[in-house]
Amino acid sequence: MMSVHDVTDLMITSFDGNAVDKFGRDASPRRCLLLESVMPNRHRASSCKLFQMPSEILAEIVDMIADDKSSLSSLALVNSDCRYLARSCQFAEIRFDYSIRSLCLFAHLAKEVYEIKRGEVPLYAIGTCVRRVIFASDPGCVRAAHPELYSSIFGERRDAYTDERRNDLRKGSNTFYELARECSILAISHTMPNLEMLAWEDSYTVDQEFFKAISRSSAHHLRLSRMTIHDTFRLEPPLTADAWPLRSLHLNLNLAISASNSAESSISNSPDVKSKHPLSSFFGTLFQLCAPTLETLHWSHFDIKLHSQVVSLDEFPLAFPRLQHLQLGLIRIDPLTFSMLLVPTLKHLALPRCEFKSLKGCLAASEPLRDLESLVISCLPRPYDEMITFIKKHNFVRKLSIHDNARPPGEQGLDFLIIPILAEGLFRNLTCLSLQCGTLDNDDRPMDAHISEAALKTIGKIESLERLHLSVGFSFGWKCQWLIDHNAMRHSLATLKKLTMLAFERDTYRISAMPSMAPELYYSARLVGNDERELAEMRSDIVKNDQHIGGEDDEDDEDDEIWERAHRNRMLTEAEAYAALFPQLEWLLCGQRPIGFSKSVESSTAPRKAVPLTTQRDECYTFLQETFGLGE
Repeated sequence: MMSVHDVTDLMITSFDGNAVDKFGRDASPRRCLLLESVMPNRHRASSCKLFQMPSEILAEIVDMIADDKSSLSSLALVNSDCRYLARSCQFAEIRFDYSIRSLCLFAHLAKEVYEIKRGEVPLYAIGTCVRRVIFASDPGCVRAAHPELYSSIFGERRDAYTDERRNDLRKGSNTFYELARECSILAISHTMPNLEMLAWEDSYTVDQEFFKAISRSSAHHLRLSRMTIHDTFRLEPPLTADAWPLRSLHLNLNLAISASNSAESSISNSPDVKSKHPLSSFFGTLFQLCAPTLETLHWSHFDIKLHSQVVSLDEFPLAFPRLQHLQLGLIRIDPLTFSMLLVPTLKHLALPRCEFKSLKGCLAASEPLRDLESLVISCLPRPYDEMITFIKKHNFVRKLSIHDNARPPGEQGLDFLIIPILAEGLFRNLTCLSLQCGTLDNDDRPMDAHISEAALKTIGKIESLERLHLSVGFSFGWKCQWLIDHNAMRHSLATLKKLTMLAFERDTYRISAMPSMAPELYYSARLVGNDERELAEMRSDIVKNDQHIGGEDDEDDEDDEIWERAHRNRMLTEAEAYAALFPQLEWLLCGQRPIGFSKSVESSTAPRKAVPLTTQRDECYTFLQETFGLGE
């Protein structure tokens, strides 16, 4: 939960640790709109041969130079048609990050609003070119825009400021932010007829007026992340239109602290009344507007103060006739709401990460989802029975992802329940499998981090597999506990000849420079001995541009670079052994190194060569979620 109306919340950078997660996160290519879409009510002015081509071909041509800013700028200077064509690419996606550049851009777009309201057609309008808007204030830009406020709270001289002065600075900064946001919302809802996707990632509190505006935008794909609502309200006419034809909705929002405190007080005064979460009516009325058209729903919501309450949609007659992709994150919903979402049209399902006791009856009573292709279980609940029954009902899925975070290790559900199910040989359509066992926390208790030989042999018998992801030990943090044996792994999985992707996550290795040291320190210690120095000099054909991952306390960058090259070369050697075993293997992750393969140009029978796909270690968390789960 965030405080009410406080821009200082946006100044704080979220802590992501030292892990690198860049691979596969490249933004989707900006594809420009057709020329007629960005210059409505105007005809092409140019008679040159280029502009005699169909709009579709012109768009393809401009897409080819989408990342060449100088070429786009030059194109815009040729004539009016070229300017529209260039802008259709330059502004296909715009991002508000609170920088001076983005503030000026949205101020210009707000100006277009007033031109439209006066009945004018803006010349070289930017708004008509926009397909995607991402509103995500960068903490550094917010600090730069309000330096004195930042200094008064976080600076070394903060004690020199009186509370009155600090509050004045806060009030002025909040007013400035709200004005900038108002201009942005105005532009989004009035100047962007071709807008397809709106992503809002600022935690600054919003109210009814925000939803009144964005519900009237053209966007069919909406992502609301880490959002805070000032108070509870219902999304229904006259605040909104009768319908909100969204196709996809990513929803992660909470009540502001003041509203949560009020609701918590109400609960404590009526301890015998089991009330719904106060946001239930908000969610219910939102779904009433978009349920008929919704195809994708990602829904997360967790309120620390109101954790005992569940979201219930029991008063809303909802139907989701087109819903195909359902991902429930950390959320507490009642059985009726859960059953309402388990519709027959589902193709991809991620079950909620929450305490499952109240929902287990729904799993047992539900009919098989005959169109289901992907099933993701992010937290294997106890007791297992209903979940096991649910999994068996869907033995026709193509993708199965299960995370068992049992402790102590002797109670792991994978070995005793999931592996026996797979051993029955019922999952004949399975092409993608992800199995993770290990806790979400990072404590000091010992854990026997391994995958049993029997489990590996069972996996090795699923010959339909094309993608396999295995992870053992702590799910996050610097401690990697899985001392992997690649020789044993290759021996057990040798029959999986269709594998194209293979990922080992949270794996670690022995420290040859100090064998007595715990393997979980492998990545953090980065000790260099004779073996590392020798390994680092191998594969000289690879440019020595690998970057090491370290912090401010690194004293010997040269040793770190040697260690990184040695580790990279060790992983490349392992990768080539896998490539020799799996002829269709295209991608491998081991030792935090994503690796591809290249064929010899001289001989078609020569072994394939492993190629590093990054210049540094990368945990590929987002890529793995997208590939083996349903994404974030």
